[in-house]
Amino acid sequence: MALAEIESGKWSRIVFAWPSQRGKTLLGILLLWLFTIAERRQSVSYLMPSLDKLSQNWEGKIKPAIVGSEFGGWLPTKGPGSKGGRPAALTMRDPRNGLIAGRTYFMALGGGGKETSVSSVTTATALVDEGDDAESAGQLELAFKRTNSYGAAGRTIVVSTVNNRTDRKSHPILDLADTGTKSRTHHCCPHCGDFAPITRDRIVDRACVCLKCGVSWTKEDAAKALNNAKLVHAVTDTNVFSLVCVGPDFHMGGGLESIIAEGEAAQKAIDERGDHSLMQTYRNKVWCEHYDSTPKDEDGQTIIPTRNRLAALSTASEIILSVDRREEDGDSIHLAELPTWIEHQAIAVDVQQGGDRAPGRLYFLLIGRGQGRGAITGYGSIVSAPKGRHPSTEELHRSLDKLDGLLADWAPGPPIVRRGIDVGDRMDELVKWIRAHPKWWALKGGANLRQANTGDHPGWIARREQDAGWMLHLVETAHATSAVHGELLGKSLLLPRGLERESALIRHLCGTVEYVPGKWSTKAQDRVHHPEWQMRHDYLDCAAYCRALIYDWEHRTKLPPRKYGFIGSIN
Repeated sequence: MALAEIESGKWSRIVFAWPSQRGKTLLGILLLWLFTIAERRQSVSYLMPSLDKLSQNWEGKIKPAIVGSEFGGWLPTKGPGSKGGRPAALTMRDPRNGLIAGRTYFMALGGGGKETSVSSVTTATALVDEGDDAESAGQLELAFKRTNSYGAAGRTIVVSTVNNRTDRKSHPILDLADTGTKSRTHHCCPHCGDFAPITRDRIVDRACVCLKCGVSWTKEDAAKALNNAKLVHAVTDTNVFSLVCVGPDFHMGGGLESIIAEGEAAQKAIDERGDHSLMQTYRNKVWCEHYDSTPKDEDGQTIIPTRNRLAALSTASEIILSVDRREEDGDSIHLAELPTWIEHQAIAVDVQQGGDRAPGRLYFLLIGRGQGRGAITGYGSIVSAPKGRHPSTEELHRSLDKLDGLLADWAPGPPIVRRGIDVGDRMDELVKWIRAHPKWWALKGGANLRQANTGDHPGWIARREQDAGWMLHLVETAHATSAVHGELLGKSLLLPRGLERESALIRHLCGTVEYVPGKWSTKAQDRVHHPEWQMRHDYLDCAAYCRALIYDWEHRTKLPPRKYGFIGSIN
């Protein structure tokens, strides 16, 4: 059905949002790619959000599929693309006569509303793969410019799964699909003959129910419905054909049970651990819809963290402080007895210069995570200079040494896998200490990165080498802070038990909040929206840094284990 719509010639823009591993690349990309090159003898633009993803997809998916097909002999035997790797442009030839069939131009989507250096390349057909990795629907719109000069003969196809990135409020592929026909596959009920799409509200008591006649389908019924379906356009006055498929469109019959079981496991993780990660994957990858775990009240308004809310959550927490003391020198040390489910930790440090009203000090906070949830496992402050002046370089370094030694003496079982210091103030002095202590990273907050490089985690953290040869890690603090608040309220980030509403940790954690999407309480006048606003929120900054550091660790590229042995041995 979808292939017939593609070849109908009615649509200049085509958008596919499909579950993962369901043939969207084969149908939406590869078949049309080869047909355009081999039969029409026209060139094609193949676009992805980054050059790295282009190379990975070419080497891991597209090229092997071509090699394994009857078109393997059309690939070049000399020149660009003949010896492995992804060329900038690939020329395929008909092996029967040696004539050029068509060229494929590999391009990355433009970033930040701008086109890339290859924007001058136009083709009648543009194919965009994994479009949901784009920054926004606006970035996907740039792809349409590739075919504008061909008028009605030009076609742009965007395909993607709905990716479960937590760093955004919407999904580009779904936003783009909303501009089109919003087509769905409607399946015929074997009992009453009614055609309707499969939706989550139709899954009742581990079966699909017909909303018209009320009959629960058996496996045999579901198999019949899968083979008796039609495509229905919700919108007709558009030139964009958009098709959103869901898992049950492919998994009727016995396969529906696995989808239901996946949803039940995801709900169980929320109920038992406050872990929304499985539900986000389930709703994104199976139902192709956005999932927002931000707590809402009965009117759908965002619930913001307040002192009373956080103190109440602390009262019921399982995290017990085994070290909870204030030192005579002004230091404050609070370290938890770690539960067995914590697998790894991160620590972040915020440096405060001090002055006439307060001493210079280091604020630090640790977050531990495991099994899809986390906990604040330690926090405190270390005085670096008395009130009335800023700490000297020596005093600053001495306080960092003290913290480093404290962590070594504590030596918890779950390792501290990431350590970071905010170097926004007194950068040169802090970087000097960090270079002598390579386990620690230099951090800087407030980033809103448009261009992702290799090793970056968009929405969370990016790394940029500095001219002096050291690495600066840029944290997108707005998103990381929002994630911390959401996880605190969603009970997937636990507080230590017994915190009072007036404790510094509680006050800092709700010192600034996103009171409505995109609006933060950052000034005293914002108390009209957030009465508990305060200027000091150092522990919250540390928590945001920690969360980004742990995200970096949990999403790092894992190298395959090395095989050791004698030279020349593979054992």
